[in-house]
Amino acid sequence: MAETVEVLQDPARIGQQTDPTFDQAWEALVQPEVASDLQVPCPDESEPGDLACDADPGWLDLDAGYDHGFYLGTADGNFKLRMLGLLQTRYYSNWRDIDASVGDRLEAGFVLERASLIFTGNVLNPQLQYWFVLNGERSSGTRFVEEARISYAFSDALLMQIGRLRNPAFLRELDISYTRQLGIDRSYYHSVFSTGVLEGITLTGQTPQFRLIGFLSDGRHSGSVSRTKDFFQDQTDFALTVGGDWKLFGEWAQYGDFASWADEGPALFAGLSMHYEHGETHDVLGVDEDFISWTADLTYENAGFMAFVSTVGRHAQQSRGNVDQTGVMMMSSYQVVPEKFEPYVRYEYVDFDGVINTGALALPVSDSSLNVLSLGINWYFARHACKWTTEVLHSFDPVPFTSANTGLLADQAGRDGQTVLGTQLQLFF
Repeated sequence: MAETVEVLQDPARIGQQTDPTFDQAWEALVQPEVASDLQVPCPDESEPGDLACDADPGWLDLDAGYDHGFYLGTADGNFKLRMLGLLQTRYYSNWRDIDASVGDRLEAGFVLERASLIFTGNVLNPQLQYWFVLNGERSSGTRFVEEARISYAFSDALLMQIGRLRNPAFLRELDISYTRQLGIDRSYYHSVFSTGVLEGITLTGQTPQFRLIGFLSDGRHSGSVSRTKDFFQDQTDFALTVGGDWKLFGEWAQYGDFASWADEGPALFAGLSMHYEHGETHDVLGVDEDFISWTADLTYENAGFMAFVSTVGRHAQQSRGNVDQTGVMMMSSYQVVPEKFEPYVRYEYVDFDGVINTGALALPVSDSSLNVLSLGINWYFARHACKWTTEVLHSFDPVPFTSANTGLLADQAGRDGQTVLGTQLQLFF
């Protein structure tokens, strides 16, 4: 059942075999794998250039079944399609201190955060792989391509990816799938500093102790559904991300989520990365002027206990003056009931240096600092395949902009004390 690239483990993690503990979770959720062999001969007179028939006259000797997703493929493994689904449904209640003329003090309701269809597999040989995710916009339900990438594994230690993908090198929260976060979603800290989904090309090299990544792209959020994406519509001349991860001890499989399972031994990881963008030459809009960001993080896991700390900085060179923003995020959890009940805590701090962003989006804030505290619990039915998460967030300072996936909404200027109650049921199949 193990594969070099496994859909529950980000394909950027090269040469990493399926963690048997995840197999146990899936077996608790679904029936054992059911497979069948289908014998369908290739047509006697296939059209010239018929890729499948030219590649292998026995191309329709097929396998089909369920193995971490429904799959269909040739018996020799050269062609494979695996299909998965994800549902995340949430309920939020948000309390703010605002005037009636600005909005409601209490906002509450359900939201279908994600209803994703995921397709992954390989073509021609196991080294040439593909991955794309179709999702629905949380407000309108409009279907869009969230990620789409072609990958080639030169070896177990070297992988190239090209297309639209989230940045695996900058901020570990982004590198980890939203199905494997500790809380309901990624943090507000992430909303401020993340590069998001990018369009470009990345090269990843990995050894037993180190992982190095280089990513040449069109700049932060260049693959976002909210951005125009043609080659002449980007807002940078170029953007470059370089990052590295160091496994001091433990297993790389433990680096794939923010949970520490009871059967996992001690593990310690350190990460360091840099992201640089050169703004569009002669662009009078100045939407994304030159800036550089850096981040460092440390992760410790051992038999149900997890602790994580991340720090980030961003320096922007702007015509109106330089901006230096910083942030810190810390979180920890412990599985009081192994494989079932996991309380957690998260703290975030952001220093905006007077503006919420850089470039033309560098709007002033009423308070340069933001402190957010979160308390929550995870109830695992089958690890990340089926889990229920509930959390309470409280912001001690005015929230400068809305981050809907966290439940935090923009505050009225000079007002603080926003509180959010959120709960989510996740099913990944």
